[in-house]
Amino acid sequence: MTLENLGPGALPWIALPLITAALVTVAVARRHAFPAARGRI
Repeated sequence: MTLENLGPGALPWIALPLITAALVTVAVARRHAFPAARGRI
């Protein structure tokens, strides 16, 4: 819907906040994740 109104040139500006939110989520999840089990399979 947004691309129909603004055109394909708006795609990077629409995707930028979504990619930023995904990278922030990954960074926070890595910081608060359980430690990896080492030596046990």
